[in-house]
Amino acid sequence: MENVGNEPVVSSEIVDTPIAEQAVNTENAEPSAEIVETKAEKTFTQSELDAIIQKRIDRERESVTKKAAQEARDAYFAEQNIEWQGKKITTESEYKQALKEKELIDKYSEQGLPDDVVQELVEGKKFRDQYNETQKKTADQAKQESDFHAFLETYPDVDPKDIPQTVWDDVSNGKSLVDAFVKHENQTLKQRLAEVEKSKQIEQQNIDNAQASTGAVTNTGGNPAYFTREQVAKMSISETNRNWTAINESMKKWK
Repeated sequence: MENVGNEPVVSSEIVDTPIAEQAVNTENAEPSAEIVETKAEKTFTQSELDAIIQKRIDRERESVTKKAAQEARDAYFAEQNIEWQGKKITTESEYKQALKEKELIDKYSEQGLPDDVVQELVEGKKFRDQYNETQKKTADQAKQESDFHAFLETYPDVDPKDIPQTVWDDVSNGKSLVDAFVKHENQTLKQRLAEVEKSKQIEQQNIDNAQASTGAVTNTGGNPAYFTREQVAKMSISETNRNWTAINESMKKWK
């Protein structure tokens, strides 16, 4: 484009560019290799799956049971047609709150305070209780979030859904989630070690019984044990393999 004076003039020359030169040659371009990392899936035995499912069922059943029990108590108070301060009581918590307020009113009234002062004191106490309860819930929630975050950092490979109920019971009793899970791991480890030790004892007992049944003679002088033809005939395949060197030496002495 050329400027002539103040009037722009568009050049009429059109330069044809071959399409072949404009096109992007992709024939020799190597396709980008997309690497997809696959994470090995964790597998469970049938007994482990059954245990996980049962734990979840137990937790859900306990939650449903508690909720049903609370609903039954609330329904009971709702049926009693109890009123407090002109308002009908419909839940157990409302009934307990009414008892607290009545206790305060009786206490302040015995001191000879005017009714309006008593009412203000009761309302002030109610407000403080609600505020403290809200603060406690907020603090508890913050503690739970911090506790759960610490657990995920300590045990990144553990699915929270697989945490056993015994751990949650310890958490409910004041333990941190990490400490409760460490306790669970220690108990599980002790149990497994006991099972391994018992298995080793059984295996050793089986070996001792097998050796006794074949009447094997062990030479304490460091030389291979000697086995008679009859002893070898009574050996199992595993016993034969285990004593093969001594059997070969013994065979040289057979008549």
